[in-house]
Amino acid sequence: QFYEEKKEYAFHLWRRAKKKVSGWFLTRVIGAIFVGAASFIILAILNVKYGLLLAILVGVLDFMPVVGPIIGGAVLAIVVFLNSPLQALFVVFAYTIVQQLENHLIIPILFRKLMGISPVLVLVALAIGGRLWGVAGAILAIPLAAVLYEVLKDYLQKIKKEKEKDLI
Repeated sequence: QFYEEKKEYAFHLWRRAKKKVSGWFLTRVIGAIFVGAASFIILAILNVKYGLLLAILVGVLDFMPVVGPIIGGAVLAIVVFLNSPLQALFVVFAYTIVQQLENHLIIPILFRKLMGISPVLVLVALAIGGRLWGVAGAILAIPLAAVLYEVLKDYLQKIKKEKEKDLI
């Protein structure tokens, strides 16, 4: 019975952690789609050649935290600059606004709704993961932090219940 109890507890914790990781992945996908779609609209308004292809590239690169948007913005700026330097200036300005909207509005809301974790935890995890393991760390830091958050939350709830039993 002890083994069955621990096994059920482990599976319950695994399902919750899996839900957090799935939420992170969905958040990244929605953010990338937003950036790609917004970039396409901007490029279409400015009548940029190969706008759809550039928007898809920027959206795909946006999936990679931290460096993806920088690489995407640089590619976007260079390609548009080859056609028109003035147009490139407008594209870079608009792309910066899109990135700010994604990073400061859309992603924090999605993290809170889909993952149930604080945006502060997300920023701390990104900083630590990126510092320790570079790009791979930045990509894996948030799901890892979410899993650790679930384990720690569960552990603290267990301690709290045990203390309440001792008081009674």
